[in-house]
Amino acid sequence: MIKYCKRCITPTTRPGLILDNDGICQGCRYFETLKEIDWDKRKAELNNILKWARDKKSPQGYDAIVSVSGGKDSLRQALYARDSLGLNVLLVSTRYPPEKVTEVGVRNFDNLVSLGFDTISITPNPEIYKKLMKKCFYEYGNIYKASESIVYASAHKIAIMYDIPLILLGENGSLVYGDKASNKDGGIAKNIRNNNTIGGGDLSIYIDEELDIKEEDLNAFEIPYYNDEDLKVIYLGYYMKDFSQITNAVYAMTYGLDYIHEPLNKLGTIYNFGQTDTDFMPMNQLIKFYKFGFGKASEDLSELIKLGIMSRETAIELAKTLDGKCDRKYILMFCDYIGISEKEFWEVAEKYRNQDIWKKNKYGKWELDSEFYK
Repeated sequence: MIKYCKRCITPTTRPGLILDNDGICQGCRYFETLKEIDWDKRKAELNNILKWARDKKSPQGYDAIVSVSGGKDSLRQALYARDSLGLNVLLVSTRYPPEKVTEVGVRNFDNLVSLGFDTISITPNPEIYKKLMKKCFYEYGNIYKASESIVYASAHKIAIMYDIPLILLGENGSLVYGDKASNKDGGIAKNIRNNNTIGGGDLSIYIDEELDIKEEDLNAFEIPYYNDEDLKVIYLGYYMKDFSQITNAVYAMTYGLDYIHEPLNKLGTIYNFGQTDTDFMPMNQLIKFYKFGFGKASEDLSELIKLGIMSRETAIELAKTLDGKCDRKYILMFCDYIGISEKEFWEVAEKYRNQDIWKKNKYGKWELDSEFYK
């Protein structure tokens, strides 16, 4: 049976999750500390980093790069860096292949740029991107396993290319979600390549003779190594007292952020303002639900519990309603994108159903072996 953090609803099946002797996850423990943090001290730490960056600014005059998608978090980061911190920032975006990016995503990205930023957009070879997504679907049950690398790789490569000393990311997910990969790094992003999805950054696992993916096809996905004396990468959210999905969304909407105009039970989440640039997220979260017994809804609901906005009991009921939900049209769109039938999609998806946590009931239907679903 799945076990959960006793305070939020994060299950022990989440990769990298740490529960203490009281059964509380490290994410919840981190949120406890937010009330005790000396924010003046943390601001001073940030100011020291910013002074270093300004002293080393690029020949073009840029102090920092903000890695952006145009969504709620990156919009807030970009405006905060420029308007509150006074940095001259360059936005770097990794654009999806044209047939994959959503209209809402295009509008949000255009809206961000129109707020007055220099921007560099990098688009990987769309054929290689598609092949990698197909390979990751079949072999890992996570279509974004390879593509997550390029988001970080793009910002790092532009920083090195233009001698820009600082990269600003959003939240340290290991702190927020209680993962072990970099939960001791605080505001400094030291272990990006070791997070659960990227898994050490070894791109050789994606070379595939049958799909015709060669080593040289993966250059855009490689996160370069760098010297800390020349480049620093930080989680800006670590230094912002009110950095959260809800706060960022409310802020971003006042500056033109659009959202997904779909019922939440078609998206499998509690928000329609997240992951607005891709139609494939609900489908990928469905497979995650099969693999680990939780989806995007549980993940976001746990944050609301940690913030004191929602009770655990209410979150459990919402998670049961929304986790694993995905409108069929998103599945069909993905099947069309990688060139497979819907039947083949379900065969692969079922292969990833974790039968240690899924059991068939007396009617022959799958049920989670979880106290929440009893």
